[in-house]
Amino acid sequence: MRRIIGAVALVAIVAAGCADKNNPSTAAGPAKTQVEITMTDHAYSPNNVTVPKGEQVVLKFINSGRVEHEAVIGDTTVQDDHAQEMMDGHTMSGMGGDASDRTVTVKPGKTAEITTTFDTATTLIIGCHETGHYEAGMKAMLKVT
Repeated sequence: MRRIIGAVALVAIVAAGCADKNNPSTAAGPAKTQVEITMTDHAYSPNNVTVPKGEQVVLKFINSGRVEHEAVIGDTTVQDDHAQEMMDGHTMSGMGGDASDRTVTVKPGKTAEITTTFDTATTLIIGCHETGHYEAGMKAMLKVT
């Protein structure tokens, strides 16, 4: 067993040494924080997430619910504006600013990711504005520290 563990460690060390720092496809990239958030019908789990400011964050949304959900990341103004757009029949493609690159729609049984960097410490909301979902409590807090 010790011999197998040693061989695995040696392979990892050799592979790390072979990375070409001039070729981004083989060099190690910047540190990333990865967070999985499960979407169920009318809830996110976990419903409180903390991520570091200034570091690239990958938020992976997994829809284990029975209906389509979305994740809109922003402050209360972004949430209110998006809710109004949804009531007016607009799609997310019409959203501008930070909201457009911090929004995904996920069909049942599917996943989607938002990759972003938060530059300031703040508290934001992740909200689903499919009809009645936000009002039923489908929101989570995202704290950037």
